[in-house]
Amino acid sequence: MVTPAHTPRVQSTVAQTFGRFCATLEYDALPPVVVERAKHFFIDYIAIAPRGSTLDSSRPVRMLAAARPVPGGATLLGRPAPAHTAWAALVNGMAAHSTELDDIFLPGSIHSEPLSVLPGHPRAFVF
Repeated sequence: MVTPAHTPRVQSTVAQTFGRFCATLEYDALPPVVVERAKHFFIDYIAIAPRGSTLDSSRPVRMLAAARPVPGGATLLGRPAPAHTAWAALVNGMAAHSTELDDIFLPGSIHSEPLSVLPGHPRAFVF
């Protein structure tokens, strides 16, 4: 009797799955309501993240990224040199959450864009 060889199945991480989704996403395939919501999130992000990058609460993670100079082509808010995309996603996401009004201003409680915008497209943000 022949025993079939077991080939372990390699599963993708959530980040890899999300990355593939973003890489293959077609703008024309998105429903108009999704496009409008994405624009709203991006405007909110772009208005708050540059300011948040200058605050004391963003300094530790910005210093951590600066202490680990990994070459890359992504923008790290508050730093002139480009950074590795992973560091840019972390640091810029932190900056976007440094000045929040989510918990005191109900219409502002849509502040989830750092979780959805930057991790998927950190190289797209070159200021």
